[in-house]
Amino acid sequence: MTALYAFTIAFVAYLSQVTGPMIVESKDCPPNTWGYADGEKVTLCTDSEPKLSREEIINHETIHLIQTNLDVDLLMPEQMLNFLVHSTLDEAEILQVILFYGETDYMGAEFEARVLSKLPTSVIMMMYSISEDYVLFTSGTSSIDGLPVYLQ
Repeated sequence: MTALYAFTIAFVAYLSQVTGPMIVESKDCPPNTWGYADGEKVTLCTDSEPKLSREEIINHETIHLIQTNLDVDLLMPEQMLNFLVHSTLDEAEILQVILFYGETDYMGAEFEARVLSKLPTSVIMMMYSISEDYVLFTSGTSSIDGLPVYLQ
């Protein structure tokens, strides 16, 4: 068995374990909210009529969970985000984000979530899974029986 073949088998096995965040539904949401990320879950707001599909909202909020897991404001350099915002979002959506988030430090994260949520769901869920592994790795424990990594 070649190293590449062994790696491919291991990678496919890893992919089969990839799961997304827990999804919950709530009727108790802030006004004009379709969903939000909270801890390790995505809450979908059932008391509003979103313009996006359920999958699009989950993807968007999962990007915010990834940002939180990696403890970063942005996953990409600002220059790249600026280019992607202007090449993938229409002017109305850009203006909406600026008006709603303009006075906060959250505007870049919101733009990034809107841009990256256009990636295929499988890619976003893989990113989420990797970010969850990062949390486990940096906390000094692993998902295997809660043992410290150095004891495995």
